[in-house]
Amino acid sequence: MEILVIYNKLKDPSGEYLKYLLDFLDKKNLNYVIDCNYNYKNIDKEIDYINKNNLYDLIITLGGDGTVMHGCKHALKYGCPIVGINTGTLGFLTQLDIKNIDFLDNFFLKNYKLENRSVIEVKINSKKYFAINDIVIARSDIIKLSDFDLYCNSKKVLSYRSDGLIVATPTGSTAYSLAAGGPIVDSSLKSLILTPISSHSLKSRPIIFNFDKKLKIVSRSFNKTKISIDGNIIKELTKDEFIDIKISNLTYKFVNFDDKNYLKIFNSL
Repeated sequence: MEILVIYNKLKDPSGEYLKYLLDFLDKKNLNYVIDCNYNYKNIDKEIDYINKNNLYDLIITLGGDGTVMHGCKHALKYGCPIVGINTGTLGFLTQLDIKNIDFLDNFFLKNYKLENRSVIEVKINSKKYFAINDIVIARSDIIKLSDFDLYCNSKKVLSYRSDGLIVATPTGSTAYSLAAGGPIVDSSLKSLILTPISSHSLKSRPIIFNFDKKLKIVSRSFNKTKISIDGNIIKELTKDEFIDIKISNLTYKFVNFDDKNYLKIFNSL
């Protein structure tokens, strides 16, 4: 069995947790490769997800939710399952804490469930990108609000005057979308969650779209707006430029040991 370990040095500067994990893997005579050069803010903007070489049987991330997101991009690339070990704070996306690493035995004993999680496909000027968490279209100017038109299956839904718009996956519903007032959505669902950021309207509310819906967001602002995908700025939109958004046919596999849910995390706050 080949394992890819993605290790966030910022969450474990002494290497204590990494050593603990590697000792565990060594005792089981498992082969592993360590990616310790990970820096979330410097993730490649685009990965060839179609070229699945199946080099690994499992990806283990050691860090927080950002580390898991980075690992999910590799899970898409290699077509293998992923499990996150939390060394950060809340750990919405992680399955295990470093203290209960023995739970990993359940994977090797095949005592687990695989959860297929959805991915957003974004098309910008004929170029495709994929998002694990979210796409954010936000103002570049710190003073002025931005204007957007939202279309669903070619029909206009609403016009927005706001700081920006977030389109998230259910996995991403606990990230920026949640902070902006969006709902928490079960991660096993296939849907698009649209959340306005500081909208200047009483009727502007988050909207959950079914997986078969295709969205189009058009910038109507004279001031430029920036597009970021999973925290990486991709480009600026000028007036009347647009992006197309839909649920991709691609999914990635999340290891689930004990039906961990967000309510357990909230109850621990």
